[in-house]
Amino acid sequence: MNAESNRNREFEKNEKDSDFSKTWKAKTALCAGGVLLLMAAVALAVDAPLARWFQAEQTSSPSEISSEGGDISSAQPPKAADRKIPGEIKRVLTWAEGFGHALGVLLVSVLLYQLDPGNRRRLGRALCMALASGLAADGLKLLVARTRPRAFDLSQPILDSFTSILPGWAVRSSEQSFPSGHVATAVGWALGLGWVYPGGRWTFVFLAFLVLCQRLEAHAHFLSDCLAGAAVGCLVSSLFLPGGRLSRAFHTWESSSRWPPPSTGASSKPCKENLPGG
Repeated sequence: MNAESNRNREFEKNEKDSDFSKTWKAKTALCAGGVLLLMAAVALAVDAPLARWFQAEQTSSPSEISSEGGDISSAQPPKAADRKIPGEIKRVLTWAEGFGHALGVLLVSVLLYQLDPGNRRRLGRALCMALASGLAADGLKLLVARTRPRAFDLSQPILDSFTSILPGWAVRSSEQSFPSGHVATAVGWALGLGWVYPGGRWTFVFLAFLVLCQRLEAHAHFLSDCLAGAAVGCLVSSLFLPGGRLSRAFHTWESSSRWPPPSTGASSKPCKENLPGG
């Protein structure tokens, strides 16, 4: 019993003294997740108007005009001056989408694995936070079917976008709007990287915000879907962050002697070069 108590005190001391615990903690992520869930519920009131705004911003294709009974030959794309979102911003949002995609997460992980050997073990925890958040969001899609904005008649009541409960694997991609898996992955990845690299934590949060904006601009999700996805990312990540249920197990694994010592800063210190005359 005394040995177990000593190990618990030592673990708590290490968690408290560690530079990596001075950023996001389980309690912070848990509270943020609760707030985001409330925001998602409130956002239902603005889902339709916001989706119509993004729908009007997009260039209508000839097939869309034809389906409404219009004359294809008379269809003219909107002028560049009439666009609400500049093309440069759209390109940035498109590039940012990779921050919320599993493949993009894995590619960045490989890069960091090579560049920062001292943080490889902690990077494993961050990677688990991102992938687990995305998988949790995908699992929720099998419980609630909701039509995506691009496939929904926005003149109908917004609650009609929820089509069924427990649809399982029979649900189509167009009915997998709730919650956003991209945003959930991005938030989990942002919290994980912010824990490993404290100096860049708000930059990672901003990248996750760009992913949210991209999902709205692409007409792939309603605002409430994105906020719910962000909540999933926070709640799942709270299990891994210091103070979470899985933190102790990861801390033990990260402290294994077979790993190199962790870096204590946002990046590894550069090696000194042997300069002539030095």
